[in-house]
Amino acid sequence: MNTFGTIAGYYVDANNVYHGFVRDQRGRFITSFDAPGAGAGSFQGTLAVGIDERGVIAGSYIDANNVYHGFVRDADGTVATFDPPSAGLGASPGTAVQTRRDYRILC
Repeated sequence: MNTFGTIAGYYVDANNVYHGFVRDQRGRFITSFDAPGAGAGSFQGTLAVGIDERGVIAGSYIDANNVYHGFVRDADGTVATFDPPSAGLGASPGTAVQTRRDYRILC
């Protein structure tokens, strides 16, 4: 949650697929989203883990090959994905994004 009360996170659907969401500060709107390339199989999908004061969301997604990748979602809904050059591309390795309460997303 950012200081304005906007919340970002993820949920798991009935098929065990992860999806990101953002909830506005008044709780009137909840928007679900998936990173481009996110898998739709069991335990694949989009994991939003942090939001900054500008509404930028950071997280990871798991593709159809079970490889983790990073993403950043702008407040307007534009999503950019990324991987460090040496990130593994086999099942399970890849890019995991984490945030800390005292750390700001600087993208």
